[in-house]
Amino acid sequence: MFNWCQGRNRHRDNGLSSISSDVDHGQVDPELLELLLQDRLSSKQKLFEKLSSSRLIAAIMPKKQEQVEMVQALFVSNDGRQAMPVFSCLDELKSWNQEARPLPLNAIEFAQQTLTQGLDGLIIDIASDHKFVIDGYMLSCLANGKEWKYPHQDREVLDFIEEICLEIDGVKNVEIKQGQDCDLQVTIYGPNSIAQKVVEVSQEIAHAEIIRERAPQGADLFLRPLL
Repeated sequence: MFNWCQGRNRHRDNGLSSISSDVDHGQVDPELLELLLQDRLSSKQKLFEKLSSSRLIAAIMPKKQEQVEMVQALFVSNDGRQAMPVFSCLDELKSWNQEARPLPLNAIEFAQQTLTQGLDGLIIDIASDHKFVIDGYMLSCLANGKEWKYPHQDREVLDFIEEICLEIDGVKNVEIKQGQDCDLQVTIYGPNSIAQKVVEVSQEIAHAEIIRERAPQGADLFLRPLL
């Protein structure tokens, strides 16, 4: 997970659109706002599911340049990563920049644009206390219409970890749950004699592509000796 708290704004030429007052007045979806305001540990999956059918608004900025009147705003973090700021409603857009004009699309289309343009993420309501970053595997899932789950509920992630751990001689059981300071907490039940092997397996898991992609905050492994 990357720190998008600090950075600068920039712009990119893009096609223009505007909200039709007959269809969309630019108001916030109450259900979307409620999910954005909730604790992320418990609401992230519901928020992702809601975004799959939500309208968001990008920012189009005036630019005094020959043959270019308006450009789409981007955000650049201090480490050079680029994201597209999008907003849940016109009020959030205007609180970020009074000069910005709205470009409404559904969240899936914005996710697809983000990947096509080689950007690193979407930031929803960047000027608010409830801002939400969509990047990495979640961004890919949204763009491609795939289901996203917490790592500890992702069957492919669980199967991968269980298979590696159960290959250690002496392991009787593997328990995987949501971590506190990481994505996953893995408890391996076996004799003390496999402690070094557990350390080696933890490194193998940490460097696995599926873990780096779907559980970027990593996994903590613990050995619990059998009585």
